[in-house]
Amino acid sequence: MSLDPGLFSFVLDHLDGGVMIGATQTGPNVEIIFANRALGALLQRAPAELVGSTLTNFDALTGDPGLASRVRNALDQAQPFRGEGVVRQPQGTVVPVELELIPRSDAEGVLTHVIMLVRDLRERLRLEQQLWHSQRLEAVSHLASGVSHDLNNVLLALSGHTAFLLESIPESDPRRVDAAGIEQAARRTASLINHLLALSRRQPAVPQQIDLNEILEDLAPFLPRILGEDVRIRIDVAAEPSMVFADPIQLQQIVLNLAANARDAMPHGGNLTIASTPAPASEDLPGTRESASRHGEVLLTVADTGIGMSAESKAHLFEPFFTTKDSATHSGLGLATVHGIVRQSGGYVWVRSEPDQGTTVRVYLPYAGPGARPAAPIPGTASSPQGGIESVLLVEDDPAVLALAERVLAMYGYRVKAVSSPALAKAAVLVANTPFDLLVTDVVLPEGSGPELAQDLRRDLPALRVLFISGYPPESHSKALSGVAEERLLQKPFTPVELATQVRCALDHIS
Repeated sequence: MSLDPGLFSFVLDHLDGGVMIGATQTGPNVEIIFANRALGALLQRAPAELVGSTLTNFDALTGDPGLASRVRNALDQAQPFRGEGVVRQPQGTVVPVELELIPRSDAEGVLTHVIMLVRDLRERLRLEQQLWHSQRLEAVSHLASGVSHDLNNVLLALSGHTAFLLESIPESDPRRVDAAGIEQAARRTASLINHLLALSRRQPAVPQQIDLNEILEDLAPFLPRILGEDVRIRIDVAAEPSMVFADPIQLQQIVLNLAANARDAMPHGGNLTIASTPAPASEDLPGTRESASRHGEVLLTVADTGIGMSAESKAHLFEPFFTTKDSATHSGLGLATVHGIVRQSGGYVWVRSEPDQGTTVRVYLPYAGPGARPAAPIPGTASSPQGGIESVLLVEDDPAVLALAERVLAMYGYRVKAVSSPALAKAAVLVANTPFDLLVTDVVLPEGSGPELAQDLRRDLPALRVLFISGYPPESHSKALSGVAEERLLQKPFTPVELATQVRCALDHIS
């Protein structure tokens, strides 16, 4: 039974890639005798229109003279060819393609037929771009994690000593203003580190009851420096608290990402309005879901007077890595991150934008007013924490942090032995007159780790309580801490009050 020639045409027509078959004529010309549907779609020509054309005018078909020249050279030598180029469609769209040329010769070596395979590279290039962005994000993630440790140690010493200064300077002393300014700068720097960790996805979400108005007021001093002097910023907060249940760092990230996106849409400057209001009782949101009651939601609105977006751009707005900007400087993760955070918080995002008409982004977040679950307060922070007379073994390899923590704990009445390594800690236990009640140790130490030290010391001191401190993101050593009973972790930078509070809680077995 012979194969039906029509079957070959059927199969070729249903392939995803473009296929062209050419036959030689008199001279160097190769006439196209078959073109499948995929090739016609790629060139935006009916396959029947392509039949009868010759490869000598291939540059006219593709719009890529360089690729056509390489194809002709391969045909002249009857050699296979594979290369990349572009297809320029009639309406101007440029499509990257891979072209493979397969020549067929007769017994005498004379070229008789040519098979050309044309593959659309857009999907492959999109995946490669995603991989590149992912690798870049991972590099930023590792950098942020490492830098945060060193900076948090510096900030801890800075803020701690500043707290001591503020305690010793009278309210009437003009130097108190300078000390307060240093403390505020340290807090802002710590906030920036948290932003960097959140961007790199190494800062865990800690949802809590928080006022959106306070978030906007805290960001107000930063926005002019971030957005530039050409952007006029107006921030309107609701008269009543706009309570939501969300991670404050992520909430700040939402505002900063939307503000940065608005800045990019206003290259020559413009107006940016950021407002918090209760959501209207009912509202129609075109293109989203049906009209429904919006009662019980807080509305964050970010509106700009920029260039706006086309319908095509809006269709891909929340896709990761999608961007209409320079891909070398924009990852395309800004709005995708916003969308993910809002959905995770139980909210909804709606966007209105038209070309040259600006963009308005509305973020709806569930109201977390009376009856909502608030963040669990740290015991003892409502007032000055209690001290004690227990014996504390302090292990920290950074000299400035070690000296500061020792001073804080001694100030609260504890008997403190401060050392810089696990070996010195073990030696201190051996010569101590009385057993230590609490081990306060950095997670990462030279020649060992805090969790390993805790396990070693508990073999002889089973009742020893442990408080870990660290400047690294918590998840970077969650596995190491999981093997330590009743783990407690205090993140750097912390204040003297926070350290004293956590020490008391650890000693009193308060969770």
